[in-house]
Amino acid sequence: MLLKQDHQRWAKAWWITGIAFTPDGSRLVTASPQQVTFWDYESKEQIGTFRANDQVRRVAFLPDGSGMVTASAEGNIRIWDAFVREENL
Repeated sequence: MLLKQDHQRWAKAWWITGIAFTPDGSRLVTASPQQVTFWDYESKEQIGTFRANDQVRRVAFLPDGSGMVTASAEGNIRIWDAFVREENL
């Protein structure tokens, strides 16, 4: 369950436009304009981030957790490797 204090920690000063959990629930990713941030759910620690080239509005993990999809305000949909944080073409 996502608790209010957890949301406040993850949101900090960023404008959160999307949030998704890995299929196993151990990690989550938050999307904000031009940035995607990875979090460890148990420890509530940030474990990585990457910059996007557009205004990320939505994020979702693939069912097997191997990658994720981002959708932008500009209409771009990108598939990313969730572990190396690189775009897959």
